[in-house]
Amino acid sequence: MKHTDLHGARVYFTEVGAGADPYRDNFGTHVGDDAEHVHERRRELSTLIGHPIVWMNQTHSVKVEALTPENAFLSTQEYQGEIGPLDCDGVVIDSRQWEQPPALAVMTADCMPILLSSGNGVIGAVHAGRVGFLGGILDRTCEVFASFGVDTADIQMLIGPSICGQCYEVPTPMKEQSALIAPEIASRTSWGSDALDLPGAALAWAAERGIEASWINECTLENPLYHSYRRDPGCGRFASVIATCRQA
Repeated sequence: MKHTDLHGARVYFTEVGAGADPYRDNFGTHVGDDAEHVHERRRELSTLIGHPIVWMNQTHSVKVEALTPENAFLSTQEYQGEIGPLDCDGVVIDSRQWEQPPALAVMTADCMPILLSSGNGVIGAVHAGRVGFLGGILDRTCEVFASFGVDTADIQMLIGPSICGQCYEVPTPMKEQSALIAPEIASRTSWGSDALDLPGAALAWAAERGIEASWINECTLENPLYHSYRRDPGCGRFASVIATCRQA
């Protein structure tokens, strides 16, 4: 598992181990894997990073939850080390409100896992594929950060492993329609066909808003350390997790 620091928080990326099992090191409950195996991996990950982890039921929506300790579902945790799942594609917390701040997880296999931190305890995690990104999920995330008193310019953002603009092949009409919303998304594959550059478009979005942002520069299609739906439609999902560095 890789990790890096992000503006007062720590970010973790799980990796896929060796072998032929498409569900190896899978953290998604929706892909056909044995659910008990998934929950055991989630419990082990929670223990490893030292935080309970908030999970989402991701549906390519633009719904972002502002999670507080008072949310009713927190009293119905079914599995050790897990909170949720929340029906959304983004979640933001103010860790200063929590006695034991949870970490936030995103599950992906080509889409962008986007992790955000304010530097003073507010952190967020977003699942952003083509539909969510173009639909405005990142702007919605900034609105939720603002509800916790965070100015957009104070946010730092990291894009985790995701399919790159030289590999994300799409039909020409899809590229043209997408570029009407985000011109920087237009790209070409390394073999010359039309493509979308989601990380590039997300970085351009951040620059326009004064957000310091970077991409980890690892393509899921090209790197066998990560699950990739384009490479194997029957694959699992790896996890990207952000946790505050604030001590409880």
